[in-house]
Amino acid sequence: MINERIGFLKLDIEGAEYEVLKDIEDKLFLIDNIFIEYHGSFEQNSELINILLILRSSQFKFYIKEATPVYNTPFHRKISAPPYDVQLNIFAFKN
Repeated sequence: MINERIGFLKLDIEGAEYEVLKDIEDKLFLIDNIFIEYHGSFEQNSELINILLILRSSQFKFYIKEATPVYNTPFHRKISAPPYDVQLNIFAFKN
């Protein structure tokens, strides 16, 4: 429930970041800074792209950093799949 200005919002919800961001998209004008720890699979790349588009359309700039190096290189993936293929820290800000 976002009804007033928020200086900092942290989203670290083990794969549900996209759904929550979609739900609060119309309230993002009230948020100054967002930290998103994104968890996803390669099949969810479109969700990651949409997260960035939502942030950009809400006037955020962003910086992306790998949260956990899941693979040494994405071209040489292990046979056993980890819980997430991609774990990113997304820092979004308006100033």
